[in-house]
Amino acid sequence: MVGTQIFEGLREMLINNGNSLHGVIAHRGASSRAPENTMAAFRQAHSDRADAIELDVVKTKDGKFVVMHDDTVDRTTNGKGAISDLTLDEIQSLDAGSWFGSKFAGERAPELGEVLDWAKGKTHVVIEVKTKTAAQSSGAELVELIRDKEVSDQVTVMSFDRKFVERLEAQAPDLDTGVLISAKASYKKAGIGAAVGAAAAGLAVGLSTGNPILTALGSLVGLVGGGIAGRAVELGKAKQIATETTADSVMPHWSIASGGLVAAAHGGGKNAVPYTVDSPLVARYVRGNEVDGLITNKPHQFVS
Repeated sequence: MVGTQIFEGLREMLINNGNSLHGVIAHRGASSRAPENTMAAFRQAHSDRADAIELDVVKTKDGKFVVMHDDTVDRTTNGKGAISDLTLDEIQSLDAGSWFGSKFAGERAPELGEVLDWAKGKTHVVIEVKTKTAAQSSGAELVELIRDKEVSDQVTVMSFDRKFVERLEAQAPDLDTGVLISAKASYKKAGIGAAVGAAAAGLAVGLSTGNPILTALGSLVGLVGGGIAGRAVELGKAKQIATETTADSVMPHWSIASGGLVAAAHGGGKNAVPYTVDSPLVARYVRGNEVDGLITNKPHQFVS
């Protein structure tokens, strides 16, 4: 396949520096081929020879870590309601597979411990602690669960909540960790910069010339320049996170996984593993920036 050719030799190219994250990571399992965050998706990813599986955890009403992405069960089950208002048993009584395809009817949302039991000695597990759960957690319960299952050397814990990740690092420095970096703030900053730049340039040209055509052209120049400047500021902040965080890896959105950001991560002794890379063209771009791996919904495209 084209994708396989573009990422050919990924495993050989990477240096395995302990259990720091690298290689082809199956996003929510092989989520293009099976219902996300289910055992079916994890088994498919393993069959597809992904280097690791990635999953999301949210805490239930009774304090369990259920493997689901959203804060509610509405999108990926036949039920409704906030996960924080439901017990694990209530959530596991729901069908988490039929929405994807009839052959997956009856799939449940697994509890994290169940996945770790299955993965032990088999594959690396990347656990994303969702933002609300991370904000309300010290991380101690998660560390205890991972250690009880004896899979500390097979797990990476990551979150968009940098403070949570660094709390976890302080408690368990032996545990592999990662900080996710979103592109949303970058695009928002670019939009604000574009709006301000367009208004300022248009006003300046309008006051100096009174010519509506030149005013429009000035606004256009300001729009482009302001957008570029605003995005550059936010990309600079992303590089700062990559440099300063105590986490072992950074996971930027692929659109901000620039050569500069990857170099900043590597300069700080961290791996750079962008998400979510499904296109061969995007894979070519991030590989050219010397990333250590990628997170993808389609692991079968990127393993040879």
